[in-house]
Amino acid sequence: MAKIGRNQPCDCGSGLKYKKCHGKYPNAAPFRDAEHERAFKQAMRKMEAERAQREKQQGLGKGIISAPFNDHRIVAVGNTVYFSKN
Repeated sequence: MAKIGRNQPCDCGSGLKYKKCHGKYPNAAPFRDAEHERAFKQAMRKMEAERAQREKQQGLGKGIISAPFNDHRIVAVGNTVYFSKN
């Protein structure tokens, strides 16, 4: 098996360069089990769909951070923090 160059596409099929994928972790190897590969690709598709939906709703900027606290909600948008009972 030929050595993969750092700037070549990773052979796991992620679409990333080798240095950003499996080259980042020296002991990592491409998927050997088809079931794990399918699960990984399904998780990646789900994450991409969630990212696309968030960008469609909120734009390309930073995401909105929201958390309940006691009977209030705290929301951070950019550098501003909002605190409300509603």
